[in-house]
Amino acid sequence: MKAFMERLVSRAAGQGSLGKAAELAKIQKEKEVLEEHLERLQLLANATKVLISDELDYEKRLKDLGEVVVPAFADWCAINIVHGRPSYTLVTSASPEKRAIAEEIQRKYPPRPESTYGISDVIRQAEPRLYAALPEDLMRQTTQSEEHYQLLRQLGIVSVILAPLVARDQILGGITFVTSDSGRVYTEADLDTAAQLANSAAISLENALLHQELMEANRAKEKFLAMLAHELRNPLTPIRNSLPILAAKGDDDYEVKDIVDIMDRQIRTMSRLLDDLFDVSRITEGKIQFQMEGIDLLALVQSIIQSRRAELEKKGFKFSVYLGEGPLVIMADRVRVEQVIVNLLNNAAKYTPSGGHIALECGREGGQAVIRVRDTGKGIPPHMLKKIFQLFIQVDQSIDRPEGGLGLGLTLVQILVEHHGGTVLARSEGVGKGSEFVVSLPLAVSPLPKTADQHPNRLVQDSPRRILIVDDNEDAANSIGKLLRKFGHEVQIAYDGIAALEEAKAFAPEVVLLDLGLPILDGYETARRLRSAVPDRNKLLLIALSGYGQEEDRRRAMEAGFDHHLVKPFDTHELRALLNAWTPDRS
Repeated sequence: MKAFMERLVSRAAGQGSLGKAAELAKIQKEKEVLEEHLERLQLLANATKVLISDELDYEKRLKDLGEVVVPAFADWCAINIVHGRPSYTLVTSASPEKRAIAEEIQRKYPPRPESTYGISDVIRQAEPRLYAALPEDLMRQTTQSEEHYQLLRQLGIVSVILAPLVARDQILGGITFVTSDSGRVYTEADLDTAAQLANSAAISLENALLHQELMEANRAKEKFLAMLAHELRNPLTPIRNSLPILAAKGDDDYEVKDIVDIMDRQIRTMSRLLDDLFDVSRITEGKIQFQMEGIDLLALVQSIIQSRRAELEKKGFKFSVYLGEGPLVIMADRVRVEQVIVNLLNNAAKYTPSGGHIALECGREGGQAVIRVRDTGKGIPPHMLKKIFQLFIQVDQSIDRPEGGLGLGLTLVQILVEHHGGTVLARSEGVGKGSEFVVSLPLAVSPLPKTADQHPNRLVQDSPRRILIVDDNEDAANSIGKLLRKFGHEVQIAYDGIAALEEAKAFAPEVVLLDLGLPILDGYETARRLRSAVPDRNKLLLIALSGYGQEEDRRRAMEAGFDHHLVKPFDTHELRALLNAWTPDRS
């Protein structure tokens, strides 16, 4: 700019006095034009900076745009969004008084989509429009009432530009630029600037809307998965509850015991598949909090071996274990690390024929805690080694594959291991030559703190309780009732929330097992009313039973007054442990 002015002054110096005056006037005009051009470029640059930011909330993004536009280009502006949702307006203004008036107009007299004038017409025609001055008759024509007209007059409008928001031939809305207090009169050059602003805003808006649609689709998916879990887990519950009763009646009948074992294994498999499906979804979105603590990995592996060895050997596998010197302390979520190891063992069992060999090793290697699971099964083709951890990927994806599964187990293993700062690798020499999975986890800096017994024996002596079961699934309620009566408890059953409240008054239960998805009065509200009647948690134990097992469901349950949350089909031993660990105050 400085060099430009020096050239202009030099040019004027060679003119006579009259010529100098004319030349200086011309220079001043060129200077003003250049300054306006630079202001427009700066405005467009500032708007672009806002619109290409990482902010994907489109309301926030457009508010930021409004703050760039006002007061640099307009005294106030309004942005109308009409893309696939009810229209709403964002108003920004340099004057708080004018902002209040503009917002009142937008609230009381929003643009009518069918209007043949104003922003609605511009949106429909997809063509920008300039009003250098706003004629009185046009104001009368475009207002919806006398009040609307008077409010509009209070704004003292001088000029208006209306521009459509169009992205890839799709009309998303429109933007209105207005001058008032500044007295600025818009020109054709301003119309071009407004069109460029609208074009950039439309592209940015489309990206933000796509992001929001993805978020809404994700929420819909979460809701669907939660409903799916509920619907699948509910019928599993009465089956699982009935197995101990069936097993007890068939103590001397090996055929009955074999049937019970088959059913139990299949129910556990179904429950594991459901858990994997929802864990992958929740963990990848950061919706699970990891409970990190110092644990001895070798002790955890030994516990897993005790519970899994008989099952693996019963299936005909040779199962060998090698454990290094301990303790092997890591900072980890005990439940999630156990999930990793169990999933690797399940994967090995799935792809290894009966009679094959499965080996589990755990020890210290190069400053890391390392777990190795090897098998002599089908092996992994070289081209699949890098894909094996991808979601829904399986080595054999044919419809008649014998192994079954959803291709989630290894994906979950990788996610959980990486959340613990570790790595997992798959190795195989090819098809038919078995496979090896190696998990490496960082060792803890400090030793394992001394605590009370971390693996207490299960309580097997049941203390009788008065228990109210509330579940609209009659099979689930009745099967839980039969099971708890077998353990010596006094049981009453209700099939909805209202009946539960009435039964509680007469029965005075010490424990309430309450389903969350009840009709009429849901489990949350039922729990709140029960807890309000008996606030002392030493006198009433509330346990939520539900097919909904997401973190949000657990949080809501605790807020409603529950003490525990069990996901269907729940482990009978876990329920017995909760009942026996709690001592009611019967004073």
